[in-house]
Amino acid sequence: MLVQRWEAVYARYGWTGPEGVAEASEDVGALWREMAAVPGCPWWLVAGLVTAAEAFDAQGREWSTWAAAQTGFFADPSRRLSGELPVRADVFSPLSGR
Repeated sequence: MLVQRWEAVYARYGWTGPEGVAEASEDVGALWREMAAVPGCPWWLVAGLVTAAEAFDAQGREWSTWAAAQTGFFADPSRRLSGELPVRADVFSPLSGR
């Protein structure tokens, strides 16, 4: 059951657009943690699963920050019409590779 849930969430993560990456990343991270909590797993497997969960959590936060910056820009018509760029220099953009 856990494996099927992980497969479904990971599939959604792989096919979502930028607007859904933050939520999908958080869901994948949560399932990695559930897998790490299965009794009897070797320590090295638990360490790998927890590390994967942390990476997806961080990715989810980065995409949430980026999405919030984009939402603020696109919600203000005067900024869109001014020719101003939608990505602020002080905000990490997962798309820019910064």
